[in-house]
Amino acid sequence: MASSWCTESEYDTFKKILVGYEGGSPSCYYCKKPISLKLTSRARESYTIDHLKPRALYPEMAKLVSNMVSAHKSCNSAKGTQTAEKTLADIAGRRRETRPEWT
Repeated sequence: MASSWCTESEYDTFKKILVGYEGGSPSCYYCKKPISLKLTSRARESYTIDHLKPRALYPEMAKLVSNMVSAHKSCNSAKGTQTAEKTLADIAGRRRETRPEWT
């Protein structure tokens, strides 16, 4: 899958590195659910590479594997241009808000 920040060959290499690091069974950095590698890139739950520090704010870090994580296309899109740290804090906050109050 070619992208605006890398060639198709580079993307495939980065994907192999990340998926290999995860033992061949990637999970989404944000929702923690498994990512199927069989889905087409059009599917909302398909595999994408996300950047912990967004390319829009840190273009010099776009090709650093240490700045990349596996993510569902939908989770990556929802993150937008905020940092992964901010996104995870937002997710944690939403989870706290939806937990039942046990008395």
